Formats: sequence, C-alpha cells, structure tokens
Amino acid sequence: MLKGNIKEIFKIRDAFPKLSLNKVLEIYNVINKLLQKSKPKLSMTTKGLSRKQIIIPMETNNVKRVIAQLNINVANIN
Repeated sequence: MLKGNIKEIFKIRDAFPKLSLNKVLEIYNVINKLLQKSKPKLSMTTKGLSRKQIIIPMETNNVKRVIAQLNINVANIN
C-alpha cells in the first residue's frame, strides 16, 4: 500500500515514467525527509527587551522633548 501524498507520488511518476514504483517511492521518501528537516524551529522568549523596544523615563521635561522630536526618534529606531 502507498503511504504518503498520492498526488506528489503521481507527479514524480509523471516526471519519470520509466522508473519502477519502488524507485518513485524512494525518491518521494528522500524529498519528504528533506522537506521535514528544512522546517525552521523558532525559539520564542519573553525575557528582556526586543531589539526595537526602548524604555524612556517619562518625566515632565522628557515628555515634551520626546513628543517634539518624535519623528526623529522613530526614524532613528527604524
């Protein structure tokens, strides 16, 4: 019995019509293993600040200064 995605197996079979079914399944298995290995694993963390997070102490003078120069600060951050 065939195991796997039948459509993908038939695509390989259509691309290589002279190959035996066993060879087609071997090719499918190799491709399937390569695709499974290439999936990236993301490491997620919530510790600390990300690269784009900035802490600005908000005292009265700082609020006015930050708001007045907001476009410059955003441009520098990006």
